[in-house]
Amino acid sequence: MGAYGGTRVIMDMVAPSGGVYQAGTLSGNPVAMTAGIATLNAIKKFKIYKPLERRTLKIKDELEGRIKVSAIGSMFSLFF
Repeated sequence: MGAYGGTRVIMDMVAPSGGVYQAGTLSGNPVAMTAGIATLNAIKKFKIYKPLERRTLKIKDELEGRIKVSAIGSMFSLFF
């Protein structure tokens, strides 16, 4: 999920008021928002984020030296 905002002058430039069109695959989709909220609630309820972060860092540590790995939290990218 994400959001953006700005001063009225900036936001008036975004459609439908202005000529700048902003869209995303699931922008404004109520099913996507419901799924996102359910996911965040499950992460909080089952306290899975810290174990997931530890696993991610273990993967990063195992791969470093072979390929470039960038990681933050539970996300990581591989650079070949």
